[in-house]
Amino acid sequence: MELKIIASDIGFGEGPVWHPDGYLVFSDVTNNCIMKIVNGKKEVLLEKSGLRSDPEHFHNEQIGANGLVIDKNGDLIMCQHGEHGIARLSKDGWLEKIVDSYQGKRLNSPNDLCLGPDDEIIFSDPPYGLKGQELLPDLAQPHAGVYKWQNDKLELLIFDMKYPNGITFSPDYKFLFVGTNKAEERGIRRYKYDQGSLSEMEIYVDENADGIKMDKKGYLFLATMQGIKVVSPEGEVVRKIETPSMATNLCIHEPYMYVTTENTVYEYFLPNLAL
Repeated sequence: MELKIIASDIGFGEGPVWHPDGYLVFSDVTNNCIMKIVNGKKEVLLEKSGLRSDPEHFHNEQIGANGLVIDKNGDLIMCQHGEHGIARLSKDGWLEKIVDSYQGKRLNSPNDLCLGPDDEIIFSDPPYGLKGQELLPDLAQPHAGVYKWQNDKLELLIFDMKYPNGITFSPDYKFLFVGTNKAEERGIRRYKYDQGSLSEMEIYVDENADGIKMDKKGYLFLATMQGIKVVSPEGEVVRKIETPSMATNLCIHEPYMYVTTENTVYEYFLPNLAL
């Protein structure tokens, strides 16, 4: 198998990102921690990553941090299911809340995120961390939205998806891609992105996915139930990398790709794809 196991015995792996200090970071959502892999060894980077207190009646077992990204300062930005927000872990270990509410009501459970050209944070907010993975409008948002955080202001960009999930930009930031992994809401959406506004939505590829990432050449990588699917710049699935269980997310640090599944983290040598 071309996939190399680099970590196992995980509760639910998510949000891999390559740290500029030279190691991989990922979330364990059900064990409520963020891990790192240094010299082949798995270590805890942050305990209680998604919920700092005891779970409440409206939480499910996925209370930990999910999507992760490194900002230009080298700080770790995370989606927190249990805290219903976006938070920042600084390089010196300080954890601070960025945002956890919209129009006076808590967010659902921010799931995945990416950074825009002007340091804006774009994130999806499905109900995956809520009881039954359903919206609870009496307690949180009445919709599952995609938001933009910039200059201490939260803006709702779209709210017509039931389960927005993976999210990524094209290399030139002209397009934003939003995925969903629910069969009843099929398709990876592509939006034109212009100074923080979305327009001209189209279904880029008729696939479902959890995490999604685009490489420098414009190939879109989808974490799916079958493994990783690679979509060409023309919107066609051109490669597949099967994983033993559902792929939940991925990151690209050339020449390698790192893939999380529910219980395992894999490394894959990208030149093997011959794209």
